[in-house]
Amino acid sequence: MSSRLHNYLLGHFAASFFPLFGALFLIASVVAFVQLSTMTSVIKMNFAEMFLLYLTHVPMILLYTLPITFFAAMTITFARLSFDLELVVIFSLKASVVQLLRPFIYLSVMLAVLLLALGLVVKPKALFIQKGFIYAKQDDAQINIRPSEFGQRFGDWMLFVGKQTDENRYEEMVLFSKGVSGGDQGHFVLADRGRVDNQGGLLSLLISQGRVYQTGSESIGQIDFSRMRVNEPSHLRALEYEGVLAYWQAYKSDRKVSRELSWTLAASLFVILCLPAAATFGIHNPRFEKNRASAWALVMTLLFYVPAFFLGEDMGLISLAIVAPLWLLVVAIFYYRRIWRTF
Repeated sequence: MSSRLHNYLLGHFAASFFPLFGALFLIASVVAFVQLSTMTSVIKMNFAEMFLLYLTHVPMILLYTLPITFFAAMTITFARLSFDLELVVIFSLKASVVQLLRPFIYLSVMLAVLLLALGLVVKPKALFIQKGFIYAKQDDAQINIRPSEFGQRFGDWMLFVGKQTDENRYEEMVLFSKGVSGGDQGHFVLADRGRVDNQGGLLSLLISQGRVYQTGSESIGQIDFSRMRVNEPSHLRALEYEGVLAYWQAYKSDRKVSRELSWTLAASLFVILCLPAAATFGIHNPRFEKNRASAWALVMTLLFYVPAFFLGEDMGLISLAIVAPLWLLVVAIFYYRRIWRTF
């Protein structure tokens, strides 16, 4: 009977989990694509490149959606069985709440391990690939220069081009830089033609037939040239993946890394802590109660994640030691009043 009961419960759980997960995953994916689309105002991406960049967001999306979906689906499953009077039959056969939760215990442990792997191992690598891709596109010759548009930058230079004759060739170019030392000194460059040269991610601007005006507080100098190369500092040379351990070891000094670590551990811990909560708010007495399982699941999820998020901003991992016991205490109070005395 035990194996049949477990299969029966998991079958109903799957019927609730996958549609709910698909909906949440789709919504999160749409939000991710909207965020990626804002990058197209700065860098050029085709659909294939945007999809590859979206794949680096998938570990974060799973980290957010899987725990919430697991808790909500389990709560809804128990509620549906309660109001279909199926749990009444199961309890009449001497089944206990622990037996109902047993198949989900193994499932929650596997899900917690998966979330830890996604958050602690896959996510840092995905963030590195994402950053490297964006830097590579920023260093691409096709992205930065648009004819007749003000406010463009090429490294430390302000840049304006009159027209574009080819994919990487331009005419009527104007460059201005305040120089390394700043102050009143600056360089003003006028050139008839120019092109962008990209060699292994090292970007440079080759300009020809122009003049350089060097401005000072009391004088202006002019230099005519036939060809000049202007280099742009490359982000790729300074980008190096140091590994997972090196990434997380910075949690003591880096507030962002500390927040990510706290969130990853909170999400992984939640799928285990939510087991008694799912039974508490999913199992109902159909004669005296209304089905508010979805509302309870939403409230309890917010009651866990909101304090964990805000306390994690300042307290890091210590926040979990505060939020988790208090949340379990609230669940235990409701469990005693709703389940222990009745079932």
